[in-house]
Amino acid sequence: MTPFTPIYPQVRKQALFAFTSNPTLNTIGFIITFGDIWRYGEIRRPADQLLSSWSEAKDPTYGTEKLKMTIRVPRYLWKLSEHKCFFNLMDMTGKSAVAFQYIADRVKERESDFWGLPIQQPTR
Repeated sequence: MTPFTPIYPQVRKQALFAFTSNPTLNTIGFIITFGDIWRYGEIRRPADQLLSSWSEAKDPTYGTEKLKMTIRVPRYLWKLSEHKCFFNLMDMTGKSAVAFQYIADRVKERESDFWGLPIQQPTR
């Protein structure tokens, strides 16, 4: 267990509401920080787990099963973090800065039409 584990249910819940509100949204990226450590992850739109109501109380299918969406860490970040999947903001080796640049490039590539940018390849 990492310090990030307890916050995952909230992240998944927020992702469910975002997917429910926007039918064109396919992936949610997030950054969680605790002190000087941080982690990036992504949740992909579930095929069949969307909410049927904006209110958990009014959705008869709502339950813990809805919150079992997989949190993925891009392979490049997994390797860069030496399989820890988190980074330190005070890192003197520069890995945290490299990871942030990778995430920025990844978002720009995925959402280039939103930003009005030409399609780029993520930094590797």
